[in-house]
Amino acid sequence: MERQKKQETKHSSPKWLQEMIEMLKTFAIVFVITSLVFGFVIGPGNVKGDSMSPTLHDKEFVLLWKLGTEYQTEDIVFLKWQEQEKTFVKRIIGTPGDKVEINHLGQVLLNDKLLEETYVITETHAPYGQAGMQIQLGEDEYFVLGDNRTNSSDSRQYGVVQEEGIQGKVIPIF
Repeated sequence: MERQKKQETKHSSPKWLQEMIEMLKTFAIVFVITSLVFGFVIGPGNVKGDSMSPTLHDKEFVLLWKLGTEYQTEDIVFLKWQEQEKTFVKRIIGTPGDKVEINHLGQVLLNDKLLEETYVITETHAPYGQAGMQIQLGEDEYFVLGDNRTNSSDSRQYGVVQEEGIQGKVIPIF
């Protein structure tokens, strides 16, 4: 019997090696799951510029929720217009089917109702040379503006953004 135990221990791995292998397996599983979550569900975002000030600031790091397309008015999103190479961060003002208007007083109306924008510190102006603007959004179209309206390139210049151009919604971090 003793001879059999000696042979078994001679061929089996030391306990510390078995524990190390188990720990490495656990680490690999956690790494794969984390990579999948951060690749397809949550992603990093880096704010560039002051167009979302005072809400978000230049070089601020944020997280993006990448799943789903349930975007709503006032959501902050990262996006790309088809003709633009760089990524923008903007606030959704209008969603598919909405009517968005910027009147000559610099007020934003959503479906003929004044939009209460507590996050904006400056007036909203229509594109250069226009007294106002009005747009009816189609299917999969969003109207976006930066919070710092005097320093923002947004739907006033580039037009609506298509849903496939939205990369993710900023996750509020408190």
